[in-house]
Amino acid sequence: MTTSAVASYGLMDLWEAIIAPFFSEILMFVMAALVYVLFTGFGWKHPQKKVKTKDIANVGRPNPSLKKQKDALAEELMEVHQPVVLHLRQGQFDKVLEALQNLSEEDAAALPSSLASKVLLGLARTPQLSEDITFQLMDFAGRLNSTALELAAAEASRWRNVAACRQLYNVAGLASIPKTERSITLLVRGHSKDLPALREFVEEVISSSSDTPMSRSMRDGIVAACLAAGATDAAQLVKESGQHTAAADMNRQAKFISNYGKDGNLQAALSTFQTLKAAGGTLHVVVYNCTLDACVECRDFKRAFEIFAEIKDSSLADVVTYNTMLKAYIAKRDPESARKLLSEMSSKGFIKNCGAYHNLLHFLVQSGDNRGVWKLIDQMVACGHAVNAVTCAIILKGILTRSQYSELTRILGLFEASGLVMDEVLFASLVEVCVRCGSLDMLWKYLKEFDKHTGMQTISAPTYGSMIKAFGQARDIERVRGLWSQMTACKVKPTAITAGCMVEALVHNHCLDEACDLVNMIYEDEELRPLANTVIYSSIIKGYTVLKQYNKVSAIYQEMKARKIQSNTITFNTVLNAMATCGMMCEVPQLLDDMSKCVPPAEPDIVTYSTIVKGYCIAGNLTAALQFFEDMKKTSKVAPDEVMYNSLLDGCAKQQCLDEALKLLDEMQQNKVAPSNFTLSILVKLLGRSRRLNQAFEMVDTMSKEHGFYVNVQVYTCLLQACINNRQMPRALALHDQIASDERCVLDQKIYTVLASGCLRYGMLDMAVKVLRCAWHLKGHDLKQAGSRPLGVEAGCLSEIVAELRKSNGAAAEELVHDLKYHRGVTVAEHSGSYQNQYHQRRGYGYHPKTSGGADAAHSTEGPSQSPSWNP
Repeated sequence: MTTSAVASYGLMDLWEAIIAPFFSEILMFVMAALVYVLFTGFGWKHPQKKVKTKDIANVGRPNPSLKKQKDALAEELMEVHQPVVLHLRQGQFDKVLEALQNLSEEDAAALPSSLASKVLLGLARTPQLSEDITFQLMDFAGRLNSTALELAAAEASRWRNVAACRQLYNVAGLASIPKTERSITLLVRGHSKDLPALREFVEEVISSSSDTPMSRSMRDGIVAACLAAGATDAAQLVKESGQHTAAADMNRQAKFISNYGKDGNLQAALSTFQTLKAAGGTLHVVVYNCTLDACVECRDFKRAFEIFAEIKDSSLADVVTYNTMLKAYIAKRDPESARKLLSEMSSKGFIKNCGAYHNLLHFLVQSGDNRGVWKLIDQMVACGHAVNAVTCAIILKGILTRSQYSELTRILGLFEASGLVMDEVLFASLVEVCVRCGSLDMLWKYLKEFDKHTGMQTISAPTYGSMIKAFGQARDIERVRGLWSQMTACKVKPTAITAGCMVEALVHNHCLDEACDLVNMIYEDEELRPLANTVIYSSIIKGYTVLKQYNKVSAIYQEMKARKIQSNTITFNTVLNAMATCGMMCEVPQLLDDMSKCVPPAEPDIVTYSTIVKGYCIAGNLTAALQFFEDMKKTSKVAPDEVMYNSLLDGCAKQQCLDEALKLLDEMQQNKVAPSNFTLSILVKLLGRSRRLNQAFEMVDTMSKEHGFYVNVQVYTCLLQACINNRQMPRALALHDQIASDERCVLDQKIYTVLASGCLRYGMLDMAVKVLRCAWHLKGHDLKQAGSRPLGVEAGCLSEIVAELRKSNGAAAEELVHDLKYHRGVTVAEHSGSYQNQYHQRRGYGYHPKTSGGADAAHSTEGPSQSPSWNP
């Protein structure tokens, strides 16, 4: 044995005896430590409560690609996310979702996308989700983001697991996770091994995108994935859906343009329009029409005409386009251009009925262009469109006054010549027109024809109400009753307005007891009981107030309380007016107490206080009126107005309390309550009776200038009467000439009656005759002539002056009588009011005498005189 062999043998013994056992022990220790660390996580915790981990449970499937998971294995986790990791390892997905729901918003936002994706993958690999998990996912909105879904979709796509991809899509829908273009494309790729399933999945994606259309890039991605898998039919399906989506998107954009136009945001509408044009392709006519309409709505007619020309150049114009332009011409108030456009529409065959003509016709009627209306009708008929009931109804709206009676007959002649049958709409329009024009005989005629051809049962309750009101105002009570009976016979249920019109018609014709019986009949009918409201009762109360039958007013009011008819402030004011008119102011406190106790309480308003003040003044109790006025200012928030001050001033005038009246006037000015001609007439009357004529003239001049109103004839009449009462006839005659020179003041019969009576009162018979000749526009006077039509004087004043003149100068009296009869058709012998006005019949003037109230019968505080005058 050589030396080298001996040495080699010694080393082998040394390895087997010492070194090999030692290294074996070390190797076993290292392997044990490594296993311990891997399965317990010992030593992973970071000093700052963060740990580093390797793979987190491969969700029951070994991952052969360790290299691709290095990033995920190094993901940092917060301590709050550890329960998610623990339950995920154990496959307890209900607890995983519960742990995720327990996270705060900040912690949920910090959840690593890799961990969230593994949660989604775990759910995707579950064959069937339990009901609890499904409900948990539905409450999961905002907890998982689209990045996690993309990671999960990439993994599921790599597996080519069709069931997992489909389940992942469903889970994303339940959890409201936004589906991005990449996630959808990846899921489509995951179906590549099962083409029928791929087509079914694509159909589902298309149907789910109906609310939020797919972008073009998403469609291209899905098509590429389908073609790569060999699913050409699915790819074609996506392409076709893209075409439908484009059309739907264009319609939606057109709707946006229309809404912008309605909101007055033309800039946004035009911006959307230009964006669609810049996108390329042919715009649909709907987009053009909506943009055109937006321009018209915003009254940008220049831009509208430009777009209209562009539509015509593109040969896209349709009937909507032309109707919109018609609306533009109407809005621009250019009927001639609109008429030409209608001719163009007719030549192109766009007008199938009278609708387009009716739009322009309605505008012409509203504009009062009567000639244009008939010209358009001729054009419509010439184009082959017959007049119908709607045409006649539109034209009838242009009849507004009695002077248009001939126009009304022309329209009805057109209707009859067209051979039409009147329907309810046209009849309702005819009712309104006949009521406005007072053509009630014509209305009754067509009412019978309507009953013959159509039947009264088709007439609505409001139309019955209009006719009842019209015949009631005309005092044709028999026709009023006939209409009500016909309505009930046809079983047309009356409305509250119809019942109110009937009661008002009965009250207007003094059939108050009949009105009460009608209200009782309505109240006894359970179905009609709600019609017996406070408005109807107020009408009856007003009727009894006019007749000054306060006992009936009180009975009606008590009946309202017994039947628990809800009263409002207007009702109480009506009763208060009855108390004031009938002199029953002693019952005012009880009524005010009732106002406060009713439910809900009726708050007194300015009319309430004004009526009470007026009542005390009418009763002659000025002290009570002033005291109530002061109490109202202290306890109420209602500020006195001109009407209340005028009532108090009128009370002062009746009691000759000038100082109180001047104090009230000062208070009016301090409270900035502007006086009116009515206020001024009261003060002039009071100053005249107090022998302060100069102050009256000064007040008329200063007050009208300070408050910016023209003095009317009522004030001048009071001032003229004041001059007469103060024996200053020259001043009265000078005032007449001043008034006659003022073109802003229109004289009336009363002022000449007052002046002529004043002259006669002080023995100025010759001047009285001159006043008569001036009033009748006859020769033989030197007064200032006013106006272009004779006004005359009241019959009593005329006969009295002629009688006195016959006593002193018979020839002059006969000359005056002759001139009146020959030039004005007035016979003095028929001054009592029963004579016929021959001049009115010959020339159109109408003199209707009124019983004279004497020289002191100047304009009362109730307002302008209602004495008849000449009406040319």
